[in-house]
Amino acid sequence: MLEPMIARAFLYRLLNEREREILRDYEARLPPRRYLQASEVCRMFRLQVNPKTEQEIQAMNKVAAEFSAILWKQRILEYKTENPEMTDLDLTDAVDGKIEAEDIGEWQEFAAVRYFAPDGAGTGSREFAR
Repeated sequence: MLEPMIARAFLYRLLNEREREILRDYEARLPPRRYLQASEVCRMFRLQVNPKTEQEIQAMNKVAAEFSAILWKQRILEYKTENPEMTDLDLTDAVDGKIEAEDIGEWQEFAAVRYFAPDGAGTGSREFAR
């Protein structure tokens, strides 16, 4: 089974711009820290997806780890600005790079560029069935 954020990154590629806009608008109205799960997105847009190979999942996991590292660095800088009294050690303990619901839009865009690069530079396959 795919982790929710990984599944969402794969699904994002299947949506056209209008569907992405509809999804963003819909999720903006949800309670804080809530986003649609992959199965809910599939129902909403009547998507049918092929199972992902272990290789595809591992490649997307690497992209997620890269995004998490960037996210962690951003959060450290934000915390330093908001809490100048905190030491670097305190900040390291207080901050993680876990992809949260509010990060989903950035995550999907990042994954689309890093995994599905149109110039073939991405790590994943661009073959999908709708």
